[in-house]
Amino acid sequence: MSETNPRSPHLIVLANEPRMMRDMLARALDGTPGLIVVDHCAALENLSDLFQQVQLDWLVVTLNTDGEIALDAQIYLRRTPTLSVVALSPDGARAEVLLKDAAQVVLSFSLIEITLTALVSILRYKWDDHQLPPVLTTLRAFQVGSHRHSIYRPHCRATKS
Repeated sequence: MSETNPRSPHLIVLANEPRMMRDMLARALDGTPGLIVVDHCAALENLSDLFQQVQLDWLVVTLNTDGEIALDAQIYLRRTPTLSVVALSPDGARAEVLLKDAAQVVLSFSLIEITLTALVSILRYKWDDHQLPPVLTTLRAFQVGSHRHSIYRPHCRATKS
């Protein structure tokens, strides 16, 4: 008899741009068993109420022009124990994945030319799963080509006292 995850399905918020890419991703995920798009909006700053109401698994955002993940998304990642983040380039070809495991360690992956199949595989991962998604396990083991993997260390800023 197989055990079922009491937190299934995986809850996802899409906050990536452009809107056309976000809408296409929402339609693709809509028919995917075990994945529920809770909301798809463009403004990260409008998501704080949702984060207080729902225990989300994934936040999908857009990489900024410098290839970095928005500060708001990083803040949600730190504050939400179950949350992982995928940041997509506006054309959807590149992804930065900040994947939180059960020990609250955040693993960082960069993927080039990511496919929808690979993205869905990643989004099926939950913080309390025992194994990484196969596409990321391969990257972690081999670290080949233009992909990279590391443990995420958020940027620390000095504050004046």
